[in-house]
Amino acid sequence: LGGALTLTYRLGRHLSLSLQTGYLQWKVRRNQVDAAGTSTGSLTNVVWVVPMQTGARVYPVPGLYVAALGGISYLRTHA
Repeated sequence: LGGALTLTYRLGRHLSLSLQTGYLQWKVRRNQVDAAGTSTGSLTNVVWVVPMQTGARVYPVPGLYVAALGGISYLRTHA
């Protein structure tokens, strides 16, 4: 489950700034086993990630751009 949003602000004909953020969520299930290989149960965790990036786009020709992005991600888990 997830989604993303990108905002772009055009500074001129050949350059723009961008901001991108999103949300991702998934479940992780771990099966636990003992030393003999016998299943002792399972544990399900939910993981959330919120990435945030900023960057620039250069438009060398109409309809084509080259982008450089950098940012951080916020990660959280819940059992």
